[in-house]
Amino acid sequence: MNFIKNLHRRSKASEFLFHFKILASGTIISQIIMFSASPFITRIYSPEEFGIFALYASIISILVPISSLKYNTAIVVAKTNEDSDALFFVSIIVLIAFSLCILIFSVIGDNFITSFIDIKKLNTWWNLIFFVILIQSLNSIIRSYLNRNKNYNLISQISIMRSVMYVLIVITFGYFGFTENGLFLGEIFAALIILIFAILKIRGSYAPFKFKENFNPFNIITKYKDFPIFSFFPTFLNKFSMMMPIFFLSKFFPDYIVGQYSLAVKIVFFPLIFISSTISTINLRKSSEIINQNGDLKKYLLNLTFLLIGIVLIPAIILFFYGVEIFIFVFGENWQISGEFVQILIPGLALIFVVSTLSPVLNSIRKLNLYSYWNYGYFISLFSFFYLFTNKLEIKYLLYYFTIINIFMYGLYFLLICFSIKDHKAVTPNCNGK
Repeated sequence: MNFIKNLHRRSKASEFLFHFKILASGTIISQIIMFSASPFITRIYSPEEFGIFALYASIISILVPISSLKYNTAIVVAKTNEDSDALFFVSIIVLIAFSLCILIFSVIGDNFITSFIDIKKLNTWWNLIFFVILIQSLNSIIRSYLNRNKNYNLISQISIMRSVMYVLIVITFGYFGFTENGLFLGEIFAALIILIFAILKIRGSYAPFKFKENFNPFNIITKYKDFPIFSFFPTFLNKFSMMMPIFFLSKFFPDYIVGQYSLAVKIVFFPLIFISSTISTINLRKSSEIINQNGDLKKYLLNLTFLLIGIVLIPAIILFFYGVEIFIFVFGENWQISGEFVQILIPGLALIFVVSTLSPVLNSIRKLNLYSYWNYGYFISLFSFFYLFTNKLEIKYLLYYFTIINIFMYGLYFLLICFSIKDHKAVTPNCNGK
């Protein structure tokens, strides 16, 4: 009884749990909104339409995290508030340059990209990809700065509002018959509305919005150059690896198969990643604080690991045994195949959820080289597998082997994280951890 009371008292006093509850509440509400609307959306839009949009969303998902060359991540872990403010500006400057490059490439690089991806099915949306990257990345930069300043209430509000806007727009366009473009319009308008809301909410309240005359972007770019050097390419490979099945399925399978896979990932994996992102947002800052204060990082990560297992275990078991029945009941008979895919994928997705949420500690202890090496290995493994076998295997066997690769590689990633924290007290501001 005393143990329970002590645990309850410690949980109330824990800053991590306090911030987690704020962010988790926003995440849970936003996911409830998305999940509640999904049965309506899947009855309005066909698997083929989901498959085409999945290709577009996959490209966006790869480019947005690298659009600021990872300087947005440095905002959270910067040593001083002055550096954090400067990094905010640097991230936006780099993002604008990146978006312009994407615009130029989308105009003159069609023939090159078509040899890998069938972008013709995206129509005019391909030429607007630079704009979507710009607004979504600006939202990401603002989120990083809010994280730095522990404004988790606003982060939570933004998550909820984005889900509401997306659902309303997608269902409205679908209801009036614009199913060909409804999913695209929902993604763009929701991100744009959220960006305007966030800017209006915080403009004038934070230092980055007050221009400093002595601001020198080149000094900051040089000082934090380890983030683009050690994080940019691994992050690109990581995101590309996550979306790689969509690209290969789009090339070798019909759109309805891509749509079935897309819904399985959207309903199961994306909520897990959303929760993972929520916890990681706090984990990145909390682990940095523990290191700076010479605290017990091992104990903190052990407790976090058990928390993550507790979050994912029961849903994973239910979906493993009853995925088909759940998908037919919730989304309609057209989505039975999606339920079968979930049963195959869920063991690997559950492990990815746990390990990905722990991984920001590598940023905090500046051992980004380990993150880089693992990403190279994971990318090579997946690319080799899909390149050699996508056009030779049936879809279910393809996903079985994909799950086995995920379990093996993310198990190895977890061991690397455990190894990396052994000597965290000796870490200096050096990316190589030396």
